[in-house]
Amino acid sequence: MKVLHVEDDPEWAERVVASRLRDKQIEVDVVSSVEDAKQALSNEGFDYVLLDLSIPSSDSVSSPDIGHGIELCTYIREEYPGIPILVLTGQSTEEAAEEREDQETLEIFWSGELKKLLKIRQKRKTDEAIDLVISAAADLNNLENIEITASDCGLDNIEKRILRVFAKYRNANSVDVRKIQGGLTSSSTYRIKLLDLNQQTIISALAKIGSWEKVNQDQKNIPETQRLAIGSTPQLICSCFAGCGKYKGLFLQLAENQQQSYFDALKRSDDDSCTIVSNLKDILVSWHVQREAKSQTIREIRQALCPDEKLGPGLTIEDLTEFEEKRVTTWNSTTHGDLHGLNVLVDDDMKPVLIDFGNISQLPSCIDAITLELSPYFHPYLEDDFELSDNIVDAWLETDRWIEVSPNPKTTRELRSWIGECKHGNREYLAVTYAYLINQLRYDSKNHESALKLVRKIIEVFE
Repeated sequence: MKVLHVEDDPEWAERVVASRLRDKQIEVDVVSSVEDAKQALSNEGFDYVLLDLSIPSSDSVSSPDIGHGIELCTYIREEYPGIPILVLTGQSTEEAAEEREDQETLEIFWSGELKKLLKIRQKRKTDEAIDLVISAAADLNNLENIEITASDCGLDNIEKRILRVFAKYRNANSVDVRKIQGGLTSSSTYRIKLLDLNQQTIISALAKIGSWEKVNQDQKNIPETQRLAIGSTPQLICSCFAGCGKYKGLFLQLAENQQQSYFDALKRSDDDSCTIVSNLKDILVSWHVQREAKSQTIREIRQALCPDEKLGPGLTIEDLTEFEEKRVTTWNSTTHGDLHGLNVLVDDDMKPVLIDFGNISQLPSCIDAITLELSPYFHPYLEDDFELSDNIVDAWLETDRWIEVSPNPKTTRELRSWIGECKHGNREYLAVTYAYLINQLRYDSKNHESALKLVRKIIEVFE
């Protein structure tokens, strides 16, 4: 375990605290100011922080002040929410420290128990504080006893720690991990099984691991999914982030037989993928039916999917301005916002379960069906299976022609029917398809040039 000790008297910290912790094979870095602590945190991966509240703001400011310690404590909580903090206080700082501790919630710790990630001890009880750190280090070391089987997943140490904390919480002996492949974001999603000593499954779960901000947004959006039919989204189990700095894991319960995705069905059978689309339409109607008409520019629609600063190479605001100034009327409602085929898991009866809730927002209702229809041509998972050929591009905006040339005509017919029920008019369909394509142009894809052709075609036919 690696500890950062922030103490205005570094000689005391080295002599009384650091030496004893190092005797237990615990790494300790000692700094003496807010400025140095922030620098150390940005450069090193610390598992734990010991913090004296009465510290200077920088080495050039000699006077310690409790306000600086409170500032640093708040900074760590905001920038590195997973790092446990043990505050060492004097009598005069107890009230301020206790107020900060009262704001903490119980989280899953390395021992598998629920604990607050901020503790307070008076400096006169330094021996007790040191014992707490040693105990935490033992808990962290014990996590390594949980075996992880994860072929071809490329898990980093933070991801492994998050998975082990979850396994410890559920009293598991090992974890079997399979990646849901080919995401286009920095977060990773895994199917996992927790196994007991006899290799029997304790629970099957979906794990989303990524930056605190991204995963937290998923968790905040879960209440919106409760408006959908029971069983259409996985139920939240817990989140884990103790000792993980800026990263967090979200765990949701998954049925054993939900082992394939919409993309898998689309490759295998037009009948199966058509059934999934029909079922999805029935599920999402609870969101899409509660809609309101909204007049907005095409630029506003595009910016909701792809902000100006994320435009792909070769595209500028000036290139798009004339077309994007046009206004359209849309039906806006709650939408999934990223309904590509890997975000739809299915069982053997083709009953879909939606995952990945970070993009749930108020958007044109047809975006979900449009995303599902276009995503096979842009997602890496199907890169070698679906080509956006000139023939398809020429037919795309004419439903009857597109159904004739589609590799999945039944599915295409069902998707276009769904889009027709969601859109306010054809202008909305064109504007939302355009916005989706512009967003995809910021990623590498063999269909990049074809997407540009379809964008130009939309601009030509827009009336």
